[in-house]
Amino acid sequence: METSKFRLGYIPALDGIRGMAIILVMMAHANVPFAQGGFIGVDIFFVLSGFLITALLLKEFDEHATIHFKRFYMRRILRLLPALIVMLIVLNLLSVILLNTVERQNNLIDSFIALFYLSNWTFALGFRPLFFLTHTWSLSSEEQFYILWPIILFLLLRMQSSKEKIFGIVLALATASWLWRVILTITVMSYPRVFFSLDTRMDGLLMGCALAILIAINPHQLMKWAHRTPFIPVATVVIIGLMGLITDGNSTSTPFWSIASVGLLTTITVFYFVINPTSWLKSFFELKPLVFVGRISYGLYLWHYIIFKYMTDYLHMSWAGTLIIGGGLALLISLLSYYFIEQPILSLKSKFSVPTRRIIHEPDSLVTPSTSG
Repeated sequence: METSKFRLGYIPALDGIRGMAIILVMMAHANVPFAQGGFIGVDIFFVLSGFLITALLLKEFDEHATIHFKRFYMRRILRLLPALIVMLIVLNLLSVILLNTVERQNNLIDSFIALFYLSNWTFALGFRPLFFLTHTWSLSSEEQFYILWPIILFLLLRMQSSKEKIFGIVLALATASWLWRVILTITVMSYPRVFFSLDTRMDGLLMGCALAILIAINPHQLMKWAHRTPFIPVATVVIIGLMGLITDGNSTSTPFWSIASVGLLTTITVFYFVINPTSWLKSFFELKPLVFVGRISYGLYLWHYIIFKYMTDYLHMSWAGTLIIGGGLALLISLLSYYFIEQPILSLKSKFSVPTRRIIHEPDSLVTPSTSG
């Protein structure tokens, strides 16, 4: 196995992309009439997650010739589970005050489903709707992927000495997921089965994984190529923005082309932000407000849907009122979650971190993990 010169450092623009993604998602869930395609923000999250996790795993394998699974899974638990548990507890406490008996019972059952990260398959197989916890389907898909991917990557790295071949395998897996989604769209015609299950939505995650592997092969050669084509990320960001405005989730073209297109466009954008150290577009995504929204995006994602759902379905508020008032409330709660739950618990992650091997004459750091990665 060749030693990769690919190392992680911190790139604020990746949090900026995350900030853009959560804004798109919140606009869609507030039923903003000109942003119904905002659900594509989830696919942006998927690409970022696949990329960051794979970059970290590759670095660990290159330095230690193994992947410490227990440490990896404990870091994931500490990152994701505490804030989710608090949200579920608060939801059930508020249900006692604001909802009827049947709704309270449903929320309690749904909370256990979300807690064990089974929301996506509950939807996909038509077991039950998760009224206030619909949005947890994507968290379930990511967590299931986090369980499987380190094992798969470790086996590939152990069995295959060429990262070029591993890149090809991962790209083939992403293509297979997309084709499987297309086949199910044609044959099954089940919206939940196509949109909420891991097997049909992991192409975005795998695109991010493939990108991390690609950059690890020869980052400096890729950097030279990126400098010659600075216009490409501008085009990808513009197209993603337009798709957030016009994409119709009920259209057959969405599982065929739109989801995969957003994944590919996001992958290209991330590639340029990682490889090209200077660009005005990257500077835009490094604006402090956008970066900060990206850093608290996990809390925003957890809380906004519950708040928006209550405002639209029970208080019958307009989309503008839901977005402004509900968004402000979600922001406040997310800040509390970030500073009093997520950050203090993240300090425990150091107990499960993998020691970094000191490398002499190490080239400049190229990529960085987001704190929400």
